[in-house]
Amino acid sequence: MNIEELYSHLKNAYSDKNLNRITGKLIDIYRAKNFSVLRDLTKKISDYITIDEESNVKYFSKLVMLYHPDKGASYREQIASFYNDRDYEKLEAYSHILFLSDLETVKVTPVKKQEPVEDDSEYVWENTGDGFEYFDADKEQYDDGDYGSDGYYEPDDSYDEEYTDDNNKDELTESTTFYNAVKLREYGRLDIEFPPYYLEDFEVINFAESEIDSLDGIGYCRHVVNMDLSNNNISDISEIAGLLDIKELYLSNNNIGYIDALSSLLQLQIVDLSNNDIDDITPLLALEQLEFVNLMGNKVTSTQIEELRKKNIVVIIKEDCTRL
Repeated sequence: MNIEELYSHLKNAYSDKNLNRITGKLIDIYRAKNFSVLRDLTKKISDYITIDEESNVKYFSKLVMLYHPDKGASYREQIASFYNDRDYEKLEAYSHILFLSDLETVKVTPVKKQEPVEDDSEYVWENTGDGFEYFDADKEQYDDGDYGSDGYYEPDDSYDEEYTDDNNKDELTESTTFYNAVKLREYGRLDIEFPPYYLEDFEVINFAESEIDSLDGIGYCRHVVNMDLSNNNISDISEIAGLLDIKELYLSNNNIGYIDALSSLLQLQIVDLSNNDIDDITPLLALEQLEFVNLMGNKVTSTQIEELRKKNIVVIIKEDCTRL
């Protein structure tokens, strides 16, 4: 297509209405745990956007960041500038969104339904005049523990034997520190010497759904950049405070109440804190590099949410905790 046609298509694709449609559908897919669909969508745009992740929660965060309505004005300004400069190549770089034009036809199949919970609010998007709010359902919908091959954690094939061995599962249940989880991942046993300073070489940490309830030892991972500790039993994250290089942090579905330790992570760009017990996010307000925060399933005040949004941070929240 010529540059006029491409520009016309992109203007419509990056409208608030269409971005709202895309993001709402992505959240429906994530809520239903249709993670294979998220991976397929990522493959569709892979010629334009690189999202090389192995964690489903990371796929979701990256896709929502890419197509969130709050970014619409910035996108439209950029494509208008490229059109005025007659720069077809740069304009075409934004055309990945056109591959999602049939997103409404994607069938969302919810996981096995649990016992009904009280106050099961629906997922919708609402234009509030200065941003978008998201109506989340109760935290319990995420806590069924029914993950399997399409769940939050998919260990490397090289570790399959270790994680399916009954003895190793028993050991991890009895000793659930981060340090012991590393021992089991690397050696399949706990009765082995593993110098803590070896952890300094870790740049990517993926211990989602590993039954960890203590972050003992994680302070040695001082060069980590990307860390996924979703779906564990963590309540105290104070030992994360020294991980100053970290850019992406995934802590969804834990028991976290206080996030003071995050205030020192000045390189942090993405943080998923969904489905915890957090009611104060002031430690995030000083993080100048922050781009995306998932706060679904937490009771955070509307005042703090608006402070984040004023910093042009994409925020996903629970509506009934953020009404003005």
